[in-house]
Amino acid sequence: MAQYDKFAISGVAMEQFAIATPKGRLLTVWEIMLKPFQLSAWGMILGILVTYQIIHQLKPALFSNNLLALALFGFDKRQLVLSKSIEKITACALIVLFFQLKCAYEAKLVSYITETPRVPDAKSVEELRERNITVHYRNFDITLVHKLNGMVKFYGKNQFEFDGITIVENRAALITEKLFADNMDGYGMQYTLLSENVYEAIPFYVFGAKSLLVNRFHNFQQRVFEAGPELD
Repeated sequence: MAQYDKFAISGVAMEQFAIATPKGRLLTVWEIMLKPFQLSAWGMILGILVTYQIIHQLKPALFSNNLLALALFGFDKRQLVLSKSIEKITACALIVLFFQLKCAYEAKLVSYITETPRVPDAKSVEELRERNITVHYRNFDITLVHKLNGMVKFYGKNQFEFDGITIVENRAALITEKLFADNMDGYGMQYTLLSENVYEAIPFYVFGAKSLLVNRFHNFQQRVFEAGPELD
């Protein structure tokens, strides 16, 4: 609003504009299979396999059993009690290690089957920028907001929808839309709201010249402001 007039009453709370962006996509089957362990754990397992194969190639007679098959599946060519001490120690260490790894892997995999994991959601404007995501605006020109420089585009529809694009809009409206999308099948895609506000403005309520509600609404706004309500 360019200037004040006697028929415009300002609100007691700032109008907050936030960004809503689609939740990360569901992981593929192969991504789910690899997700239970971090890269360092997979590297350790691969290192054990490679090291064992190198030792087996250099000294094939060192172990009478295939220790990896013994640790993973319990297969043995010769009873472990009859093997050499070094084979017993190595086999016991591998059995304990792979048993713990299998238990941890299976527990995480079952939890992923119960609820399919997603790619991590964007949590900030910087993460949106790193992912080269365009932010769409509708009711007001957001191009002058510095933090969104170079990543905004006008949204031509009359009303916003959770249809796969990232949008900036009134936070209260986004929360309401998200509530419907989360609880009504087919209403819209799953979205996440960024915690930071990209823009704030004072809302104004305009009444007619002869409206009887102007003074009453103005007094109400003043009393709410003086009472200091929780506005977050």
